Amino acid sequence: MSSSVFITGASGTIGLQVAIAFRNAGFRVYGLVRSAEKGVQLERNEIIPVVGCLDNTESFLDLLIESAVLVDNVFDPTLDTRDPFAPNKKLFDLYVGTMDQWEAIGSHKTYIYTSGGFVYGPQSDPLKYVSESSPTRPAPDMKSRVDYELYVIGQNKVTAVIM
Repeated sequence: MSSSVFITGASGTIGLQVAIAFRNAGFRVYGLVRSAEKGVQLERNEIIPVVGCLDNTESFLDLLIESAVLVDNVFDPTLDTRDPFAPNKKLFDLYVGTMDQWEAIGSHKTYIYTSGGFVYGPQSDPLKYVSESSPTRPAPDMKSRVDYELYVIGQNKVTAVIM
């Protein structure tokens, strides 16, 4: 299999820097963007733009199969107002479903989700570090983010990293 990475939200603040870092490390990087105009900046950095959206994952399924790493930077609650993480779950499940080809050669895949520190809620000491063992105290509108993170780490098919 290849040493390629698929990054959602690749034209955003976090996504672009992550994409550049993977490209500089020698990976072939595919960056999901919503328009060809946003892809121009990716091309300047030798990142292959993929125009699409999380609500149409089938359009880039072949790239998910090929990619050893998926970095998910997108959160768009407008795609499904009942479950704001439904598009992310669909993407994650689709990626996990591509493992059959990788398991056949004894390899694995990695999923990285850039959640942020929102799930830890406000901290009384802004200089105090939080870690995975810190209790989560999300604001009510962030509860679904915690549920999604638990969903991701609750599986055992891919290596899951939540940042």
